[in-house]
Amino acid sequence: MSRRGHIGLGGAVLLITTISASAQVDKVEMHTVGISCGSCAAISEVYLRRLDGIAKISISKSKEQVMVFYKPEARFRPEELREALGKTGVKVAQFRISAHGQVQQEGDKKFFLTGNDRFRLFRSPHLPTGPIALEATLNDEVRPMEIEVISFTALKN
Repeated sequence: MSRRGHIGLGGAVLLITTISASAQVDKVEMHTVGISCGSCAAISEVYLRRLDGIAKISISKSKEQVMVFYKPEARFRPEELREALGKTGVKVAQFRISAHGQVQQEGDKKFFLTGNDRFRLFRSPHLPTGPIALEATLNDEVRPMEIEVISFTALKN
């Protein structure tokens, strides 16, 4: 391979590494059932704060909604969120994520890659391959997890 080929390949690897390192789920909004009192909200917050990567938590009893914001490069683990809330009898009815990452085509399917997380795009609008930021609902009961995109913005390379 020529010297130019080595430089081009190295640059492509660096670009992919840069996108992967900064790509992640930034925020998770959970619609819940059972978080209607102050003490279950407070105890739920204690359990959520024990999870790795959590930067901020916001709980609305009136909306029965929990929002979790992640630290940079944190990993999204919905099963841990369900388990932490489940300790207080709170159930997650729906996850809605805000994330930035990379859309990748694999055969006839598209996937959204966010650092260590991989989601199959399900009933989503036509998304360009490449870096995007999105809002989506999540089905974490299938593997790979599936997201249905609500809105997205294409990002520059």
